[in-house]
Amino acid sequence: MNAVVVSADWVRARCSDDGDCLVWNLKRGRSGQPVYHFVVDGTSTTKNVRPLAWKAAGKRELKPGEVLTMGVCKNPACLNAAHMHPTTRAEVLRRVSQAPSTKRTRYAAVTKANRAKLAKLTIEDARYVRASDKTLAELAQELGVSIQLLSMVRRGERWPDPDASHFVGLGARA
Repeated sequence: MNAVVVSADWVRARCSDDGDCLVWNLKRGRSGQPVYHFVVDGTSTTKNVRPLAWKAAGKRELKPGEVLTMGVCKNPACLNAAHMHPTTRAEVLRRVSQAPSTKRTRYAAVTKANRAKLAKLTIEDARYVRASDKTLAELAQELGVSIQLLSMVRRGERWPDPDASHFVGLGARA
């Protein structure tokens, strides 16, 4: 497949100015990096635009194993080559691992707390489901959850009882 080549004008036409930043206006990847869907020789591919913008700005070729990180503005959508600097993946991983608290760890903690608040069942509900002789349909109506969730609770796939032995059902004696 041929390499994708873009010009500085191509990049600028798809960006907007935000102070010193040149902010990508089109599709972004999971972490906010600018991406674009290209079709080259009949094959479609999605590429990170940052290395293309780096090269379009007349900067040196990236060495094998180098990636572009944002050193000045920290905006993942910025394509201003003056804000980027090449570094190795190992250096990026070293810096991330040494950070005391990253945005990702804070996000994970908040997500976990929100899941606990939004849970439709409590451990008491799960114990009630396992002990009940009612059908799953009756319990689903009563508790306002799906039959599938209640089935998983009864099988121990969801809301496992913290007080129960891990060997229950395996023929172990109490």
